[in-house]
Amino acid sequence: MSDGRRSGGRRPVPAGGGVLLVIGGLALLALGFVLGIVVLGQPPGAPEPGNTALGAGLSTAGGSTTAPRATTKPAKAPIRFEPPWINIGVLKPGQSATANVRVRNIGTTPLKILSSRASCGCTSVNLANTVIDPGEAAMLTVRYDALATLGKKQENIKVRFEGYDQPAELTVFAEVHLAVRAVPVFIAASQVTSGWFTVESVDDRPFRILGSNGTAPVYDAFDPEVDEPRTSYTVKWDLTPFDATTCQDADGNPMPGWWVIETDHPECPIFDVTVRHVCTVPPRRPPDGRPWVLSQTRAPIGRLEPGEPVEFRVSLKWLGGAEPDDTVYTAFSESPEQFDAELVAVEQRGTLIEALIRVTPRDGFRGLVYGSLRVYSARHSAPLVVIGQVAAAG
Repeated sequence: MSDGRRSGGRRPVPAGGGVLLVIGGLALLALGFVLGIVVLGQPPGAPEPGNTALGAGLSTAGGSTTAPRATTKPAKAPIRFEPPWINIGVLKPGQSATANVRVRNIGTTPLKILSSRASCGCTSVNLANTVIDPGEAAMLTVRYDALATLGKKQENIKVRFEGYDQPAELTVFAEVHLAVRAVPVFIAASQVTSGWFTVESVDDRPFRILGSNGTAPVYDAFDPEVDEPRTSYTVKWDLTPFDATTCQDADGNPMPGWWVIETDHPECPIFDVTVRHVCTVPPRRPPDGRPWVLSQTRAPIGRLEPGEPVEFRVSLKWLGGAEPDDTVYTAFSESPEQFDAELVAVEQRGTLIEALIRVTPRDGFRGLVYGSLRVYSARHSAPLVVIGQVAAAG
């Protein structure tokens, strides 16, 4: 008999060895299955993380599964605005216009309106506690008050309904313009201290610039001594006298928040351009903790004759959804050498508190009006810049 090791033959398997091999193989398979679950966090053949087979929303990130988050959104009331939006059109600062829109119930049960609130200088009739039956409609009257800020406007009116978390929103479009405007509509002074902007007539009527922030204008490629009036000018603005840290010039005057242009255009004797700088941007919330701000930070009063009074409206805008618990009691001039100020009337419509203020130039004062007054409530006060022009004695 030959030696199996030398001949390359296989050694004989002991009796019962086949059974042991089968049992060992099965044990190894079981161990691999368990390790696959422990190490990989999922059984063999399960879809990879992110696979569309995880349609139930389970996540396997980090080797664990998490239950899906609720994705239900608060229901909106079944209503339809007719028309679906409001376009007020073009207004001048200080002008007002009204428009009506129907709030129609397109559901099968009555709807109760909890409130209707505007987010801007536009105001709406408060329809609180109005019930609209299925198929019926309630009339919402919107009055838009054009404030002093120029340009295109887009505001919202929110109507809340009982039993629904999300309000229905109505968009209001408007445009506020004077006969003369600046391009761009603001002065970007954050990175540079001087630059140029265009002053042009909207109606293509030639005009002259009489003053640029209280001084003679500096033009690009125009000589007012020899050139004829134009419909458009390139004018320089310059804030180099003002320190960016103290926000004042050498005489202690604060950096102006508006650059004022005076013209001989009969429809626009004076207008202003917003100055955007860290020194001129008001804080997001009042530092004195008051729950309201004024609807505008400056009041343009236009051109006045000596001693001629002018009246304008300003509203209290409540912050963070605060309910009105204060009102306007008085107003005083902080620039008595230029003008006097007084509170004429106060009107409250829903959540809107509106004050009518009268400004009268002081006797003997002429030229550019650039001062401030202060509006007082029972517990707080807020400043308001007044910009205008008093004509020279004729």
